Amino acid sequence: LESGAKISVIPGASAALAGLSASGLDTTRFAFEGFLPAKGKERRERIAELVSEKRTIILYEAPHRLKRTLADLNDEKCLQKRRLSIGRELTKEYEEYLYLTLQEALDYYEETTPRGEFVLILEGKSEFDIRSPQDVFTKSEQASLDELITGRLAQGKRLRQIAKEIAELTGLPANDIYERTLQLKGIKTGPPQLDGDDKTN
Repeated sequence: LESGAKISVIPGASAALAGLSASGLDTTRFAFEGFLPAKGKERRERIAELVSEKRTIILYEAPHRLKRTLADLNDEKCLQKRRLSIGRELTKEYEEYLYLTLQEALDYYEETTPRGEFVLILEGKSEFDIRSPQDVFTKSEQASLDELITGRLAQGKRLRQIAKEIAELTGLPANDIYERTLQLKGIKTGPPQLDGDDKTN
């Protein structure tokens, strides 16, 4: 550009956009992150930033680093239930897509050897937050969670206390536990205020 040369762009295949289009996640706004930093403080800080990223997130990863990246992302507990689309070898003969949660993806690749180049499409915070609590939990988690909640309700504990106790015990989001507690009690209300007074009990 500085030399005044004319620039012409030739349309071509984009793994990022192909993966996004097939992901089933929100395509209206997205953040392309590419490859995460390989190690150190910069990698940890970049992953921490993804927690609050509202847009759908696009990542690239090589097969020999995929397990480590999934494990590092899973270290952020609030990312574990985010939906993840994994595209492998896009536009090639062995193209494949997987649709799971981030936690399920880590479990899958503990048993499966990664092959090929990967495009990871991770659900953004905005889309995740609008999903109802029952969509966030698996069926087994839901049953166990309901037992924990109903037992504490029977003890006469306050809703805010129940949510915090179970969050500390399970690592699940306190706000989602609070919402599920309200559902079990048949109460409809606005966003939970876990730091204020509990007026629903």
